[in-house]
Amino acid sequence: ATPAAAAAAAATSPGQPQPSTLSTLSWDRMCVLLMPTMMYLFSSSAGGHYRALMFLVGIVMSVRYVINFKLGTPVPKRTVTTQWGDPVGGTVLVKFPVELKRLLRYLEQRRKDTGVEINVTHLTMKAVAIALQEMPSLNGHISLGRFYRNQNGTSDVSYCFPLANGGFAAVCVDGADKKPVDFVARELRANVEQFQTGQHPLLQRRMALLSKLPAFCVSGAEKMLGFLGNHLGFSIPSLGVRPFPFGTCTVITPPSEGSDMEVDVVGASDGAGATQPLAPVVITVGGIRVQSGYMKDKQMAARPVLHMSGSVDLRCATMYDAKQLFERVQQLMRDPVQIDKHDRASAK
Repeated sequence: ATPAAAAAAAATSPGQPQPSTLSTLSWDRMCVLLMPTMMYLFSSSAGGHYRALMFLVGIVMSVRYVINFKLGTPVPKRTVTTQWGDPVGGTVLVKFPVELKRLLRYLEQRRKDTGVEINVTHLTMKAVAIALQEMPSLNGHISLGRFYRNQNGTSDVSYCFPLANGGFAAVCVDGADKKPVDFVARELRANVEQFQTGQHPLLQRRMALLSKLPAFCVSGAEKMLGFLGNHLGFSIPSLGVRPFPFGTCTVITPPSEGSDMEVDVVGASDGAGATQPLAPVVITVGGIRVQSGYMKDKQMAARPVLHMSGSVDLRCATMYDAKQLFERVQQLMRDPVQIDKHDRASAK
């Protein structure tokens, strides 16, 4: 079997965890969703204020049920404790270099074998997808201030790129860990072209819906659609909503032409003032720099290296977990042949 066929079979195999769906409602689920109405009716003998309070309590119970059903049980909060009172959160930023000798040789060989223009970004997305599969405790989403592990059991990696109007867009490759790197490159390139030309189906549906609304409703409707997909993970194609568009990791390539400055991107939290969080794991692919080091004969020599950085939200990982994750990404980028070995092992 080809790696692609094996990947498709693995994605639908019974042993893999499947995403939750509300399409099949059992009696207990129906009762929970109808809880606000039931509590309102059963408290008919009480006063109006008490019935309203019971109705609000029922709404809270139903919303909590839907969140837990869609996202699963939240992971216990991981924060840094201090002697000064409340624990503090934050983001771990790790910088690491990648030697280019084997990496460039691998990219050139893969381009010849597949006929696909594969670059460092595609290889980074594949490498971090494998690393997240090996560390499933970091493979998830941040929603409503809590970290939830990905129920799909796959590593969904997104790529953030600039648009002509000055904004940014993100396209996600679902199950990047199960797809060969040339498949990742093809899918990413096709999605980016659709966004840049405005031909992406979900984008067209959302823009068509927003164009029919009054001007004062557009902002609120856009936030509501974003909340359904970005935080709750709902998939509503007819409204242009896809679940978790940033995936479990976001790869960013900032512009670096004509400058010796390095730009590191840190994922924003979804706390006060933040409207859209990035993925819990963010990797920035920097520029090529010359790094001095010692050769085997203990002579100083300069070598070109690719500077990369990664950030992990402390709500989903400790500093040790973040270091271990990016060490694995660095190993895969330094010796990309390990990626092909992973694909062959997954195909068996």
